[in-house]
Amino acid sequence: MNKKIILAALAAMIPAVVLADLGDTYKESCRRYGSRGHVYKDSMVWSFDKINIQEIFYHNQCVMVYYMPAKGRYLYESAIWDLLKENSRSGDHWTHWNTDSDGNPEYVNADSTIYGKLIPCPGYYPSLRICYASWLKRKGLNHAPNESDGDDNERAPVEDNSDGTPM
Repeated sequence: MNKKIILAALAAMIPAVVLADLGDTYKESCRRYGSRGHVYKDSMVWSFDKINIQEIFYHNQCVMVYYMPAKGRYLYESAIWDLLKENSRSGDHWTHWNTDSDGNPEYVNADSTIYGKLIPCPGYYPSLRICYASWLKRKGLNHAPNESDGDDNERAPVEDNSDGTPM
């Protein structure tokens, strides 16, 4: 079945603007986006002309990134896959593992630690949420086939540089 996935934000703008990554710290996000962000209790929202990005933090590490399109903007399927890959360890394999009862596609990485989902946004095109399984579990939202048993004190599984420091 050939379905079109309509999301907001142009695929061409992804490399230039959408740089939020799971595992970022508050400091890294502020350095990346400057004063364009709005700080809330446990999250930051970055507003641009074509897309808004929300990052939710836990233990000062980004555990959920939400790409919210500006009205009338589209994110093509190829851009969805790019964002999924961008928010996981290099070489991680992603699959479309489910479509929920409302027709929203859901994605999972190979070791079931990171999930992606297209989420309806009233008045806009669907948005993309990418998050760790541990965040879904804390929110009572995890229903994946191989769900991780990460505990509430789990740190985001960020990659390390060759010298052992976090990327």
